Amino acid sequence: MAKPSALIRLNDMVRKTKIIATVGPASDSKAGLNDLLATGLDAVRLNMSQRDLVYYADIIQRIREWHSEFETVGPAIMVDLAGPKIRTLNFSSGWDLKTGEVVLLGCEGAVDPTEGIPLTGEFRFQGIKPGASISADDGKILLDV
Repeated sequence: MAKPSALIRLNDMVRKTKIIATVGPASDSKAGLNDLLATGLDAVRLNMSQRDLVYYADIIQRIREWHSEFETVGPAIMVDLAGPKIRTLNFSSGWDLKTGEVVLLGCEGAVDPTEGIPLTGEFRFQGIKPGASISADDGKILLDV
């Protein structure tokens, strides 16, 4: 396991800038996380929209074990929660959208599932003008207004 760097031991020196690192695929292995923690960072950021709770519980446990082993104050753990997402409701007809096809999007009850795609929540597409874009499926699908 990597040992804490001199940055952690320099208690008399005050840094005005905090060092934050996001744990991701390049750093979530045991060795990668240990190396990251050994740099003396101030906070670890966890992006909750990327993985499930079990994955992050394991990361948090490893962070706690690491600073317990070296008897140091560990980094703060920042949790970046996923914001609300508009989702399509389950509907039996299904859709096979093709480039250039016109489709109607609307709230549940406001659009007939045989004529459009019903969406979760009560919202309005206010302020969206012709020529704007709406992304779907985490940006994999782009709909032109």
